Amino acid sequence: MRNLKAEQRMRPPSYDIKKISKFYDFDARYGAAYNDIIESQYGIKDGKVTDPSRYYFFYEVLLSSITRYIGAGSVLLDIGCGAGILAEAAHDKVKKYVGIDVSSERIKQAKTRIKCANCSFLAQDAQHLEFPDSSFDAAVAIEVIEHIPDTDSFIAEVNRVLVKGGLFVLTTPTYLFFMDKTYGLYKDQHIYEFSIPRLKSILKKHGFSVECVTGIGFKFPRIVIPVWLGSDVIKYFYKTIRRVPLKAGYGKPLSLEFDIISNQGLNRMYFSTRWRSLAVTLMRIFGFLGSHFPFFSSNLVIICHK
Repeated sequence: MRNLKAEQRMRPPSYDIKKISKFYDFDARYGAAYNDIIESQYGIKDGKVTDPSRYYFFYEVLLSSITRYIGAGSVLLDIGCGAGILAEAAHDKVKKYVGIDVSSERIKQAKTRIKCANCSFLAQDAQHLEFPDSSFDAAVAIEVIEHIPDTDSFIAEVNRVLVKGGLFVLTTPTYLFFMDKTYGLYKDQHIYEFSIPRLKSILKKHGFSVECVTGIGFKFPRIVIPVWLGSDVIKYFYKTIRRVPLKAGYGKPLSLEFDIISNQGLNRMYFSTRWRSLAVTLMRIFGFLGSHFPFFSSNLVIICHK
């Protein structure tokens, strides 16, 4: 009975792919402008760094580490390609780059931005990849798995389209325990959050051999404030101190955590000439800790092969 209940909790929610695509086309937090999406994930807009800590970890550290793992001359699949940031970083190293995204609007933006002869962009559902078996030497999914309703179908599809021995690089926000948040599909973008053991288990189940688990950034474990302690009051002070509106999807109980990525304190130091060098040093120190102790990293990076 216990196993049956666990299976029911793990079962992915029913969903309409057209609704999900529309959600990511016109997310109220980001709008449809590709610059807003790039800024929210990579901390850069119109060629200017607007979020130094996010830019350092996602643009400089993460992209450089991913391209280092991809073999020269590979046929690469970028799942959840967005506006094509990875294409910019890797297109001159690979034989062929294919980027897919559930959002047709993001695909249009990528095609407008990226003009490379070996690059193509397609609107597809990652749970049902429209490619023959063994089509790619490598696949990358940056911050994708936590958005996908059917995790098993997604990983199985990635395995199917990779050649034997193919590389799979997976990144996702770090969490201590597996969380099922299917109730929030349209309220909060993350459907699931994963612990390291849970991700390893899923990958192994679908034929992947995990070779390396590392992390970018650094954060302390999440603190959940129970409703009876006054989540609404704490939420108000949190918003006031940080001077930013609360993200869509915040509910009860409130959870707080210290995260080095998009850290307002570090960013203010960075934009101050006097404190910039200290901000950079702190980011590197925290980054070193996160990479060597991924349990405390902001985002996991898992390297595996089929």
